[in-house]
Amino acid sequence: MIKGLLRFIIAIIFIASGFVKAVDLVGFSFKMEEYFSPSVFNMPFLEKFALIFSIIVVVLELFLGFLLLLKLKLKFTLSALIALCVFFGFLTFYSAYFNVVTDCGCFGDAIKFTPWESFVKDVVLLVGLIILFVLYRKEFKKKMFTEAAINLKIISLNQSF
Repeated sequence: MIKGLLRFIIAIIFIASGFVKAVDLVGFSFKMEEYFSPSVFNMPFLEKFALIFSIIVVVLELFLGFLLLLKLKLKFTLSALIALCVFFGFLTFYSAYFNVVTDCGCFGDAIKFTPWESFVKDVVLLVGLIILFVLYRKEFKKKMFTEAAINLKIISLNQSF
C-alpha cells in the first residue's frame, strides 16, 4: 500500500512538472539558456540548443512519470528517474550554493521555488525514488526470472522445429 501511494505521488509530481513546462516550452528554454550562460556553467555553445533540450526534458518527465504511474518497466523507469534527480540535484545545488539562478523553472511559472527549496525538493524526490527502488527490487528479480524462462521456452521451441 505505501509503495503504491509513494509511486503514485512521485509519478504525479513528474507528470505535473512536465505538463507545466510543456505549456510554455519557449519559456522553459529561456531558463535552460540561463543555465548555459557564461555566468553559470559557461557553455554558451549550448544556448542555441536550449529549446531542443527543453523538449527532451519535458518528454522525459512526462514519459517516465506515466511509466511510473502505470507501473511499466519499473527497473528502467526508477533507474532513469534516479539518474534524472541526481542530475537536477547537482544543478539545483550548484545554483543554490553559488546563487546564480534564482528560479529553477521546475514547475514553470505555476510554482516558484528558491534554489534551496528546489534542491530540497530534488533530494526528497531522490530519497523517495530510492525507497521505491528498494521496495520493488523483489519484483525486478521475479520478472527477470519469468522473462528468462519465457526466452528459454522460445529457444527450445525454435530448436525443436
